[in-house]
Amino acid sequence: MLKVNKKTMNEVQKKLGLTNEGWAKTLGLTKSSLNAIKNYNGRTFTLQHILIAQNLSGKPIQEFFVSEEA
Repeated sequence: MLKVNKKTMNEVQKKLGLTNEGWAKTLGLTKSSLNAIKNYNGRTFTLQHILIAQNLSGKPIQEFFVSEEA
């Protein structure tokens, strides 16, 4: 099963020079939703969020996922 690599999402945010508020707006989230995703393992980014980040960063989509061993 694949899991979203939150570290890559943070790297894209830093590369773009966006604050949490700006990054949340870019992804179509509220600031509180972004904070919940970043701070709780039960919450994660959706494919739509990953595709936005991929388009902005130019990184291959594989970098946005990590393999989760069973």
